[in-house]
Amino acid sequence: MQNALISMGKQSGFAVDWTEDPSVFASPAVLFKYNAILFFTSRDRPG
Repeated sequence: MQNALISMGKQSGFAVDWTEDPSVFASPAVLFKYNAILFFTSRDRPG
């Protein structure tokens, strides 16, 4: 998934920042730098 998104970004002219650490987005100042944020998980959610 990571490589596919990075490749799509390069082809379409946008940057992709990839992290598996959600604490990176804890600050509103950090969030304001982004036009979009994608959360992806391949794990089942506990029910």
